Amino acid sequence: ANNWKRRKGGPEKHQRASGQTWELMGSADCKGRSLEGRIRTAVEKVTWKQISFALASVVVLLTLQTLALPHHDSRSVHAANVNGEAGTEFVIFGTTMYPNATGVRFEEALESVNNARSAGWAIVICDSSPDPEVRVRLKLAGASVFAQHKSGGKGQGLREALQAAVDMVPPTAPDAIFAYQEIEKSDMPFHWGEVKDKMVRTGADIAVR
Repeated sequence: ANNWKRRKGGPEKHQRASGQTWELMGSADCKGRSLEGRIRTAVEKVTWKQISFALASVVVLLTLQTLALPHHDSRSVHAANVNGEAGTEFVIFGTTMYPNATGVRFEEALESVNNARSAGWAIVICDSSPDPEVRVRLKLAGASVFAQHKSGGKGQGLREALQAAVDMVPPTAPDAIFAYQEIEKSDMPFHWGEVKDKMVRTGADIAVR
């Protein structure tokens, strides 16, 4: 193959469109030199600027590839916890906050979790209770529960709960419905089946009950 070598003058010249003067060097330029010698010469001509550019390009490509990979949050749970093996996934999400693991409201929340699991629904709870026993008992009842990560009241808790619910659904699921529920409404899990069936049948994106 021919190589282009820049030179300032000489009898054999080739004027390019840019106005710069170049000389065409054929294979005779490497006559008598071994392959090892040619490689060594080529390596010696490589500048640190060229090496830095190549390394930077590799880093950029690896970064883009990493960003393209699916992200799984640390709050994600195994897909086996999501109801059903096929069809539309259904996940209940909500928030809780109790002074301690006692009282009527807390007992209603426990019953709601039990009813959701009995009905076959996955349920995700973002809890901001000061007493960690609240989360322990909700988890034992069958909920996927975690402590609220950021301050911001119930609004922030709902955002975190919804994100955790989204993370719960495997990427291979054909579709998913995320149902917000006041966790203390313990009879609501028995009505979600009707809501889900109607949404799937009509193709609705949002259902308000």
